[in-house]
Amino acid sequence: MFESDVLALALAVVKPGGKARLLNENNLADDSGWVPVADAVESGRAFFVEVKSTLAAFDLDTPELVESGERVREWAEAEGLPTLLVSSGREDHRHLYIRTEDRDRVNQCAIAFGVLKSAHRKAIRPPLAPHRLGLQTALIAPQTVEEALGVLGPSEYDEPRYRERPAWLVSLISEGDTGGKYAGRSQMALAVASGLRRCGYRFEHFRGVMTNHRNGCSAKYFALAGGEGTEDPEAFLVRVWDKSADQLTPKQIVAKLDNVRAQIMVAPWRGKTGSTDRSVMLALCELGTTSATTALAFGSRRIAEVAQVQDKTARKALGRLVDAGWLIRVKASRLGDADTYRFGPEVDRMTALNSSPHIGKRTIWCTNDQIDNDRVLMHPVFRNGSGLGKNRGQTWLILKNGGRPMTAPEIAAVVDGNRRTVDRHLTVLAKHGLAVKTGSRWEAAGDSHCLDQLAIELGTIDRAVRQVEQNERNREGFRTKMRLDGARQEGAPEDDPEFQRQFEEHLAEQQRRAHEEEIRQMGLAKALGLPEYG
Repeated sequence: MFESDVLALALAVVKPGGKARLLNENNLADDSGWVPVADAVESGRAFFVEVKSTLAAFDLDTPELVESGERVREWAEAEGLPTLLVSSGREDHRHLYIRTEDRDRVNQCAIAFGVLKSAHRKAIRPPLAPHRLGLQTALIAPQTVEEALGVLGPSEYDEPRYRERPAWLVSLISEGDTGGKYAGRSQMALAVASGLRRCGYRFEHFRGVMTNHRNGCSAKYFALAGGEGTEDPEAFLVRVWDKSADQLTPKQIVAKLDNVRAQIMVAPWRGKTGSTDRSVMLALCELGTTSATTALAFGSRRIAEVAQVQDKTARKALGRLVDAGWLIRVKASRLGDADTYRFGPEVDRMTALNSSPHIGKRTIWCTNDQIDNDRVLMHPVFRNGSGLGKNRGQTWLILKNGGRPMTAPEIAAVVDGNRRTVDRHLTVLAKHGLAVKTGSRWEAAGDSHCLDQLAIELGTIDRAVRQVEQNERNREGFRTKMRLDGARQEGAPEDDPEFQRQFEEHLAEQQRRAHEEEIRQMGLAKALGLPEYG
């Protein structure tokens, strides 16, 4: 065994820029710390290195693991993945290396074949490296150093130090936002850019990922390239990459939104519109958590969907919140983009690395018996008009958090409201099983499941769903119009049958919607079987 062979194999295994750690006779890391790989090889002692991301490594130190490892090796070779089997020193002890672009997949398959997670290694003694007790090490399959180097692949030791891409980033790049975690394709692109930056990659890597049509994350780039919107696709990539450089960490985002929520919950929201304004603020927090951002570039329709109010109600509330200093509005620079709202001038950075589950159109906002305070008023059951209303939701929330039965005057004092109004709220809540009176005192009744069931009975769930569906139709109509306008500007021939068909369908849809809106305003929607919006 030549020292040069040991060095070549070690450099083929070690991660970019990695070093080695010497081992003592007790198989513990030496106190000397990390040393250059060449120095470790020259010492003649046992050492280990951290494995590069394109290798899956396994320490098979029992007969059972060796048997399972053989099944993994057979599977890998059937999949076309190069493998290297090494005798690590002790009799029937083996190290197995598999070269792959998807280490997580190989590790999962190894577990399925019986190779326990404890045998998976991100740091290991390289092939032919000395054993701590002087035992003989050897290459088993293949048996030559040249062939082993072919399996391990080119050394990445001198390459830039890229961190291993986490599983969520690998999935987001290849498959796109399959779980609906991000507010849109631009936010998904920002997540990819942020993730690649954190792993040490450069703009050319980001551009390569986004311009590969096989990658699910590339949807926005190719939509722009296909004529959607007005932004140049290459300029879009530059803008997103630049934005990813200046961002808050996920923990900072969560802390900021938690702080805003706390301020919302303790602030006095007086007047008839107070509960609605608070719901819109909480909806912005929810959307911020969903997209992991404090730059709230969401359209009023999307905000209305989450706050469980009508679009025009959300727009009016946003205006009041800006006037009151709760929000700062940044006007959109391009047609079709939403205005951006910020909680304050000092919060001007964003991140899309981590996100909460997507708020789908059939989501029930309260999903636990212990209901989150900041989500109660966004439950469909407390919609204004078709539901019990935001103010009654506020009364129920006060009872829920009171810690003891409360009288109507006490509740009125908390909300700084009228006693008679509170009495009416309590009567309605009691009628629907959400409040119970004992003597002169009231207690909240019901939990999230009761709210869900009541929302179904009142039909507010369906109305919330119809609102989302109608908004999506409106968005698609706008996108269609933009595509058609773009086609006309580019000189699409007037006699092009496909162009004419799309244009006529667009006009017919717009006319149908206008006709339905006229019917609703006349109060005839229910009689004609058209959706009514609450």
